[in-house]
Amino acid sequence: MPLLGARGGGVRGVVQTPNNKFGREVVVMSGVIAGLISRYRALGLKGTPATPGRSRRWTASGYHMLTYGHLIGEVIRRITVSHQSMSDMRVQFGTLQNVFGKPATHGGFTFVPAAVQLDGNGFSIDFDLRDAAGERPPTILARPIEHHYDAAWVRARLPRVFGFTPELSEVEKSLLDVGFVAVAAGSSVGFAFICTDYYGRTGLMFSPDGPDQDTQAKVAAAFWSLLLQAPDDLADFDATVYHPGAGIWMHFGCAHGEPSYRESEDAGG
Repeated sequence: MPLLGARGGGVRGVVQTPNNKFGREVVVMSGVIAGLISRYRALGLKGTPATPGRSRRWTASGYHMLTYGHLIGEVIRRITVSHQSMSDMRVQFGTLQNVFGKPATHGGFTFVPAAVQLDGNGFSIDFDLRDAAGERPPTILARPIEHHYDAAWVRARLPRVFGFTPELSEVEKSLLDVGFVAVAAGSSVGFAFICTDYYGRTGLMFSPDGPDQDTQAKVAAAFWSLLLQAPDDLADFDATVYHPGAGIWMHFGCAHGEPSYRESEDAGG
């Protein structure tokens, strides 16, 4: 199974699987596997000879040689389980292009991080985080919501919840452009949507073709509730987005668990 499409840092890649219904792509931790195999080959199996009254004793390198084999087996097992479960899922109102990270279940839905292309035209951002957080948002989120940079908080939460680092959005004036598939409990049907922002204000985007408004509202409520479960559990990051219309750079970040935002006239400012 050749590994393709590995990203920087070895976070994710693609394994070719002939029976996968999604274009034969299952995303795995290619960097982990490559690292394990490399170290497995590099390590020698050494030990001290057996002597009367003392059995053969393995050194650290021998121990790790054996345990790395178990670790590789566990990674392969997880790939197989993921492939089997994903191959039964049907995505509606969008095209599934890739999956990554780890799924999370909350509020009657399992959310799968994924690269998706929504069906239709004329998209809008709805179900804002500020509305889901209510009049009394968590303390860590109050200032970002008030000053319209709650996208920084969302960007800092996603790695903690879904185990992946979001790529920088290619959409003008936005930090986030992260796809998901929401699968209701007991169902094999998934609904594609995108978590995105406009100038730092975060919401969700569904296809104009569906699902119906009630289902969208349920998905949105469960998704935001999932992220709001542990609002202070944030991953530090630093990202810069250019705003061509205003000719400014927007600097989003999170340092020591505190989301931040500022603007400058140059990328390094």
